[in-house]
Amino acid sequence: MIIILIIAAVMIILIAVMIFSSGGKKSAQPADESDQNTQEAANRPEKKWSFAVYHTGMEKAYGNLNQSMLSPISGPEPRMMIGDDSVYELPRLSNKATVFSNPSARTLLSLRKHLILTAPGGYGKSTLMRYIFLTAASSFMRHRSEEIPVYLEAEQLRAIAVSGANPADMIHSRLQALGVDVSREQLDHDLNYTPFLILLDGFDELTSMETVTVIENLKAFHTRHPDMTYFAAARPDYENKPSGFFPLEIMPFSQGEAVRLSKKLIAAKKPDSDFPRILRDHFYDDYPAFTENPLLLSLFCVAYLASGAKPDRPAVFFDTAFDAVTGEQDWKKFHSHETVSREDFKRITACFCQQTYFLEQDAFGALELPSILERAVREARAHSNSNSGANYHNINPENILKDLRDYAFVLVRDGTRYKFIHPGFQIAFAALYDIRELSQERRKERFRALISDPSWEKRTEYYEMLYQLEPERFGSELLRDYIQDLLNRIENGTEDPDAAYLKAMSKFIPWEYDSIRDLVVPRANRGYGPYIYDAAASALFQKHILGTGFSNRRENFNWQTVDPIFERLPDLSTYEEVDVQLTAAERRVFYHAAVQSERVPAIREAMRKWLDGLKDKK
Repeated sequence: MIIILIIAAVMIILIAVMIFSSGGKKSAQPADESDQNTQEAANRPEKKWSFAVYHTGMEKAYGNLNQSMLSPISGPEPRMMIGDDSVYELPRLSNKATVFSNPSARTLLSLRKHLILTAPGGYGKSTLMRYIFLTAASSFMRHRSEEIPVYLEAEQLRAIAVSGANPADMIHSRLQALGVDVSREQLDHDLNYTPFLILLDGFDELTSMETVTVIENLKAFHTRHPDMTYFAAARPDYENKPSGFFPLEIMPFSQGEAVRLSKKLIAAKKPDSDFPRILRDHFYDDYPAFTENPLLLSLFCVAYLASGAKPDRPAVFFDTAFDAVTGEQDWKKFHSHETVSREDFKRITACFCQQTYFLEQDAFGALELPSILERAVREARAHSNSNSGANYHNINPENILKDLRDYAFVLVRDGTRYKFIHPGFQIAFAALYDIRELSQERRKERFRALISDPSWEKRTEYYEMLYQLEPERFGSELLRDYIQDLLNRIENGTEDPDAAYLKAMSKFIPWEYDSIRDLVVPRANRGYGPYIYDAAASALFQKHILGTGFSNRRENFNWQTVDPIFERLPDLSTYEEVDVQLTAAERRVFYHAAVQSERVPAIREAMRKWLDGLKDKK
């Protein structure tokens, strides 16, 4: 009898505990989960939705990485962000105090309820947000005890700002867009009983006023639904970040991360390539601007595998990379392919780069870009030598912009503005347009204008890329005319021979010119590198000839005085390095030695011989 009473008492206590628990705990499951609380179930709307359908929709919409850049080296098959075929290399994150290697969604979300992710362009903020979105959803599918993720991009955030929409409206819209048949009434109910993870990508693509409106609406939403977790993303210098968010920063790729990504990129199509090995042994340290940035590293890999191009010859590198990612098979994916050929798309791109480079414009507002591209289309049409039959009159600048951003990877979005994937791309394609696309008459006219422009010193990279693309054309159409003009001025007595030589050296010969260099640059038979004379000449011209003048140019020099200086500087290649290494007294001797008067006739003869050789070729 006593045993029966004890059992009955225990059962009463258990029932009481179950009733108390069911009445006080919110569900962490969507409406398709079983609910033992009959009173709560009775209050729910009848229409329920399936998380499995939602999960399938998000994998279809966000599961593939952008294939356009990767297809030349990884093949045409889509590459997944998550899974055995993934080419995604998860970066390290830092909050200054702690570094997170291979962070899982759960690890990050356990740090704080409000997180914000920052990184420079090309580091993959949006890609990481998509990764968090997908992995959080997979975790929910397995455990049904965590937050339901919802991914809101700049388009949805702007709708909240412009129309004053409730964030719940945008959540409802995203669920429906990914295949979920859910009523707004059902969602309102679930928001009260189910914690959600709200991913906010593209804050920095909003204007300041739009950001203020969005943040105010999110605060009101959070007041009604305090159990939500928020994960935002913005660029580092964005001034309107939401306050109170725990900061996380994407770190530059380490050598190991760069090598692992390169192996994943080439695994499907070129697994035997030596790129990962050379990347580890040389490229990672030699080209950090490319190898520490995931997007640029992918471009580097594509360019190298296409033709062995490396960033040490930028014009060839960017030209090759562009041709690789706009290849014949990939061209059909471009928005512009029905109205423009690949050749004309490249011509328009080069014209756009040329126009903006000489306007010294390297960043663009999203609203102004279509009109800038429209001008480039008109210019390219006016000077096109193409027989491709492109219908330039029907080209949509918006399509050109989408292709430059999404497929050709010329431009990247950085908040509300666009910028070039790398500054060298703009310069390389500006040179490409001038040296290849203009007619000979227009080209020579342009080069004459460049030669007489007093701001030539700002464009040394441009001249170098002209030479890299077309050395013979550069020599015969730009350098030849410039030197011819100098020689004429020397012969008619209007130009000092030393000053003329120094101008030629300082403007056009800071690079290794092979045959042209052999003819123009004086060589010392003393074992000192050929750069020494150019370095001194450039420094002398810029610091003395253009400024206060230079006296005693005709004095004789004692080479025994100069020899110790040369011995100290056998490997220097630029006048900046020379300038740093020398004392003031040594610098004066060094400059004088570079323009010793007895060398001028030999230099003039070398120039004349080279010019005559060009005439003979014609």
